[in-house]
Amino acid sequence: MLRNLTISILISSILVFPLAFADNAIPELTEGEEAIQFSVFTRETCSHCQELEEFLSNDFDVEGVQAKLYHLEEDDTYELFTEFCDENGLVRATPTILIGDTIVQGFQDADSTGAYIMELASAMTESSYFEDYESGNIEGSDEVVVHLPLLGTVDLKEYSIGILAVVLGFVDGFNPCAMWVLIMFITLLSQSGNKRKMFELAGIFVLAETIMYYMILNVWYKTWDFVKLDEIITPIIGVISIGAGAYFLYEFFANKDNTCQVTSLGHKNKIKKRIEELVSSPLSIGIFFSTLFLALSVNVIEFACSIGIPQAFTKILDLNDLSWVLRQVYVIIYTFFYMVDDFIVFAIALWSFEHLHLTTKYTRYCLIIGGVIMLILGYFFIFDPSKLVL
Repeated sequence: MLRNLTISILISSILVFPLAFADNAIPELTEGEEAIQFSVFTRETCSHCQELEEFLSNDFDVEGVQAKLYHLEEDDTYELFTEFCDENGLVRATPTILIGDTIVQGFQDADSTGAYIMELASAMTESSYFEDYESGNIEGSDEVVVHLPLLGTVDLKEYSIGILAVVLGFVDGFNPCAMWVLIMFITLLSQSGNKRKMFELAGIFVLAETIMYYMILNVWYKTWDFVKLDEIITPIIGVISIGAGAYFLYEFFANKDNTCQVTSLGHKNKIKKRIEELVSSPLSIGIFFSTLFLALSVNVIEFACSIGIPQAFTKILDLNDLSWVLRQVYVIIYTFFYMVDDFIVFAIALWSFEHLHLTTKYTRYCLIIGGVIMLILGYFFIFDPSKLVL
């Protein structure tokens, strides 16, 4: 009797235990089911993709409709992704969603993008797959919706292009990954003790980032593979961050009296000597192009995993069939407001260098704090870059 009771409890546990976790998994179709599906391109290193998948697992509740996930880590899926984006003039960025008659790029949160996805899903009458899509057949392809922080879902066609250029550019500019790279760069330059060089290189960085983003919005957004570039550039930035952080910590512990080691001719450490030469040497072609590389990395990191703002803006420009001159005016306005946060950081850094870099105590604080921060950032850039994207 006891044996039979034990077996019954065991069988019940086996049947019930998986159901306790069913709500936390994205539902998958079983053979014979007739659920309607929409398609989602996603990847592991994109934080917005992870947020979208979490939404689909926990909050998406449109009866009879499910999401089919296409993971870009698979070679065949990535080939389909590039083909789909190229045929439809889309940025190669994630997440990309084909739902009913609408293509959506980016994911803000459950309350904005999530609610919009459920609204579209509720109106679906048949499945929509990337493989079956024929360019130009989507009836709602002219609909341009973006999901902005604080403002929620916004139909861009209700506003003038000039207002959109200002608002979208400003919101798009506050990207944490871009900010981390700029702060890391300025922190490194601040250790040179040379305000003029700091101004020159940081100025080149900001100017280069401005020009490159302008080029992206005009041409490169349709031709560059931002996902693949991100996979290459992000780890490189991580290595640079760790190297700079380790150097700052070494300076903190090895140079307790904080005498300037940058111009020391007797230092024998080869690695440190190379860093000193980089920081203290006059502006050269090598340093110039290294600065350009950092500026490029900022734009690639942001575009690879987007909430859809620059994509929506470029689509608005395409739909309005503007003259070349007028398009450039709007792109310049957008780019300027995109760079506002960088201008602010640059100005604060120069002011701090002028007014705060007065004592060895302050310099030592900069070394220890900057070193720790850059080591942490380097770790995330290499091993978990999705944590650096808001």
